[in-house]
Amino acid sequence: VPVVVSGRSRVVVREAAGRLAEVVEAGGVGLADVAVTMAGRSRFGYRAVVLARGEAELAGRLRALAGGDPDAGVVTGAVVDPETG
Repeated sequence: VPVVVSGRSRVVVREAAGRLAEVVEAGGVGLADVAVTMAGRSRFGYRAVVLARGEAELAGRLRALAGGDPDAGVVTGAVVDPETG
């Protein structure tokens, strides 16, 4: 299941991933609920997509993103304005 995290900078994306990992680790929220909630949030220029099959995997990959550690289930990028480059 893809979970999208976005922010105004790479640092903000990493911070948001850390906060989201805490929520997931606390329990009581399912993977599908997290994915749907994050899909409805604002889209900023910096984004990450975290792929997971369950809450534990999601939390681990969010922690990797927050720590700047590479993970095969995490894709990051930035939106480029075609007019300004």
